[in-house]
Amino acid sequence: VYTKAGTTVTIYRSLKKHLQAFSEARRFPITFDRITAQFDDKLRGYFLSDLKLTNNTIAKYIRNLKTFMGWAQERGYHSQLDYLRFKSREKDKEVYALTKDELMTIYNAEIPDGRLARVRDVFCFACFTGVRYSDVADMQREDIHDDLLHVTVRKTKETLKIPIISFAQNILERYSEDNKPLPVISDQKTNAYLKELGQSLGIDTKVRRIYHRGSEVIEEWVPKYQVLTFHMARKTFVTLSLILGMSETVVKQISGHKKDSSFRKD
Repeated sequence: VYTKAGTTVTIYRSLKKHLQAFSEARRFPITFDRITAQFDDKLRGYFLSDLKLTNNTIAKYIRNLKTFMGWAQERGYHSQLDYLRFKSREKDKEVYALTKDELMTIYNAEIPDGRLARVRDVFCFACFTGVRYSDVADMQREDIHDDLLHVTVRKTKETLKIPIISFAQNILERYSEDNKPLPVISDQKTNAYLKELGQSLGIDTKVRRIYHRGSEVIEEWVPKYQVLTFHMARKTFVTLSLILGMSETVVKQISGHKKDSSFRKD
């Protein structure tokens, strides 16, 4: 059984569903031996023409397929090596940030207790601390002491000590009676609810969104709530910290960034 933790399970389930639909639509039975260059061409064509997926989304599915094929090869399930030549490079996507006014609008909004209020709190906590979704989801009460959040980053395994400023502390206090420090739900639902929240609060400044589908470059201007995702919290933390005068060195120490390229992108 191929097992992965957390949100990765959802990704592989989605890939499996698409492969099954592709197999039926193209009448192409899928076995390890048939994962060849021909399969790669047909699958990409299906993703583009039938599902209208962007190049980055296709690259993610191909990358996950290659990871699975590597796992299966290591365990002797196949000896097919064509998958190693499948291209899965993604283009950098624009990462947006909230302004200080937008963040405080979300933070101060009077929202009846419920899913939007809980998602707002988790998102704002991340904006004030710079933590990733996976690290908020892993957070335990034992990780919080001496006004610091002690995080072992799932992505890098590095341990960070993050100051908990008053805004973040106020959020934690709302859930002081709960087992978990914060009411984290799945990242898919979180991102969907964030868009709903942003729209209801008028987070609608127009931003440019660019994506690629095949050889086509598509550019559109959309209200910011349409691109509101949990990852925007990390970009917001970095951007506002620098604007408010925190040194780049200190911001990197808190966020855990090692490479300048990642720091600029995030």
